[in-house]
Amino acid sequence: MPRGLLAAQAYALVGALLAVLAAFLIAQILSPSAYGEYGASVGVLTIAATFCVFGLGTTAPLEIRKSLDRGTPERARGFMRFAPIAILIGAGVAIAILVGSHALIHRSTAVRLESFAAVIAVLPLFALGKYLGAEAAAHGAGVSASFARNVLAPTIMIVGASIALTFGIDLSVVGAATLLALSQITLCVGIWIGIRRSKSPDLTEGPRSYTASAWLRTGVVFAVPTFWGVVLDKGGIVLLGWLHVDAVGAARYFAASTIAMVPFIVARASLTLFNPAIADMATRTTDHKTIAQIWWTRTGIPVIGIGVALAAAGPFILRLYGPAYEAAYPTLLVMLLLYCISGAFGIVSRTLQYLNRSKIVNYYLTGWAIAGLAMMALLGFRWSAFGVAVGQAIAFVGYQLMLLVYMRRHGDEISSPPTV
Repeated sequence: MPRGLLAAQAYALVGALLAVLAAFLIAQILSPSAYGEYGASVGVLTIAATFCVFGLGTTAPLEIRKSLDRGTPERARGFMRFAPIAILIGAGVAIAILVGSHALIHRSTAVRLESFAAVIAVLPLFALGKYLGAEAAAHGAGVSASFARNVLAPTIMIVGASIALTFGIDLSVVGAATLLALSQITLCVGIWIGIRRSKSPDLTEGPRSYTASAWLRTGVVFAVPTFWGVVLDKGGIVLLGWLHVDAVGAARYFAASTIAMVPFIVARASLTLFNPAIADMATRTTDHKTIAQIWWTRTGIPVIGIGVALAAAGPFILRLYGPAYEAAYPTLLVMLLLYCISGAFGIVSRTLQYLNRSKIVNYYLTGWAIAGLAMMALLGFRWSAFGVAVGQAIAFVGYQLMLLVYMRRHGDEISSPPTV
């Protein structure tokens, strides 16, 4: 079992619940339509951040482990210098493109230009935080990174929102984006401190070598399924804000998805710690079935249990949000189903990626993402947030089932890495 797994899961669970509390407090400050604007903008922010990371977060554990095993730490040192710079440059370009594009169409959407620009301005911090969390796991600092992401960052949001509620401060979407920026600054600093404390002395000082094009090529291979997965995950609320022009529907969807994400966040934190073990499997000869068994007992079953508990508590939680959100319960149930399945079986796609079966993952996810976006767009016109959730669930579950079928049929062929 990866070191610190239970602690990371505990931090993730606490952090996910804190994120629900933070979202609840923001929803009390903003009107349902403004909350929908904020949620739709965060959806675009998350998709853009995934693109700007270029898959370098997933590449980090593999590159760092490989460099240390081969006695070439200068490659790892170069990678750790190159990755943040590339991400920040990509984020700056993305901000210019996204804000400029929205300025041309914002009057025909549910999202005002100033709201969108304020949220998208957080993109460099958001993208950098994603990468640093993955690098921290490669240095054995996954627990401290999990604490920073799942406890410190949402706590900043909660404190800020609580102050606004207590003193009657009208934050608006711009104010909510400011709190988000402060939370991401806290996250990046917290993870960076953990990396500094845990990094191997061989990686701290010394010459660096750079193979930027090779890193980007590898990263893009990993980034394609991650990008399409995020598009499928956040595309629903983006469609509600831009295609369906339904700010209240976006608010209900955002509230339901924040609650339903709790089990998935726990699974994602586990996967971050499993990444080095999967990387070891790819560079050595560990049987993937052994890792899968540990994953299922230590992550899969707890994730499903959390989902069942949230389904039971859902009506009460949504009632606390306010009368406008009670209608989101059917949406919540559908999203709990898809996030529990995606979280419980999330290790399958990562295992296939590290075993050089990325093309299979890419083909399946790209196909299901495109189909899912089409279903979300069509069903959203009929049933708003609930229709979007149904289309999203069909795509996510279909994708996971196809990966499981592939693993079952070809398990013997991929029990060890292919010879290159």
